[in-house]
Amino acid sequence: MQDFTTKNTKWKTQRPQSFNSSLFFSLCAPRFPASANLADKFNFLTIFLAETSNLYLNTPAKIINLIYIFTAMLNFRFARDYLLHRFKAKTRHGVHSPFVYRLIDEVIYDFEPKKVYGEVEALRKQLLNDNRTINVIDLGAGSKVNNDQTKKISDIAQNALKPPRLAQLLYRLAADLKPGNIIELGTCLGITTIYLQKAAPKAKVYTLEGSPETAAVAFETFKNAGLNSTVQITGEFSDSITLEVSSNESLNSIVEITGNFDDKLPGVIKELDQLDFVFVDGNHQKDATLKYFEWCLPKVHENTLLIFDDIYWSEGMKQAWTEIKAHPKVTVTVDLFWIGLVFFKPGRVKENFLIKI
Repeated sequence: MQDFTTKNTKWKTQRPQSFNSSLFFSLCAPRFPASANLADKFNFLTIFLAETSNLYLNTPAKIINLIYIFTAMLNFRFARDYLLHRFKAKTRHGVHSPFVYRLIDEVIYDFEPKKVYGEVEALRKQLLNDNRTINVIDLGAGSKVNNDQTKKISDIAQNALKPPRLAQLLYRLAADLKPGNIIELGTCLGITTIYLQKAAPKAKVYTLEGSPETAAVAFETFKNAGLNSTVQITGEFSDSITLEVSSNESLNSIVEITGNFDDKLPGVIKELDQLDFVFVDGNHQKDATLKYFEWCLPKVHENTLLIFDDIYWSEGMKQAWTEIKAHPKVTVTVDLFWIGLVFFKPGRVKENFLIKI
């Protein structure tokens, strides 16, 4: 039998266009062969990710994208799920729903550069070069990379921020929907929040962060982005809150709320007549994810979009995603592996799509 390095080299050289079942199932194995050393694993994963993700290292953003995926693939169960998804998922050409086809063609696969991308990525670069340390309170499932309480801002920016391709996808989804309000669970350092605000400048963006010092850095980032009218709420409240937000749509476009999602989210939902766009990140646990989903349901409408992050993070998150898809109120879901999109379109036959990105 050929050793791992030989198979790896053969795969790299031939770049087969047709599906090789023996190769596929060997890659899907939950463990590498015992003979594979760390260098072999690194070499294989780097080649695999560059090929399957179509990422070529010619821009800083693409390097960040590759590092993000590579870090995730160090979890071999996660890598297996990724490969299975790549094998089963379709592109727009395999989709027969006009609604989903348009979404894929005009939004998900819109890879044209936009001026706003450069503006926001310049803020990311500042964070990647910020060597200050902060204390991080993790109320969710934690990090797969660094669970230390004291972390450098640069490390958080490297390991916890959404990579450019996903943050920019969220931007396009929000720009396409044109929501009146946006809820983001998991502000982190504020990069995704800014993308969402730039996508829907007339929307009120409510972003929740559980760690006070992380929220403080995000608030700085908002100021650096020129969002000087951002409101920061750190007071104690639970079931209900009064958000002192100006009726002038050009003011207070971001409301940053610090605290446990379980305490803060019900009050935010209560203040809104309906939910337009909700991005659930920051707590990658099955029970919490399902709880937030159930809390949102009474105020969803036919144009609501719920987005769930890291739906393959763990077996629990995979189970949560399965239950969300099966809910009778949900009519269309789009599984992009890294995130899942949930729509509530009345009168439609329930459809679940796996799409490659």
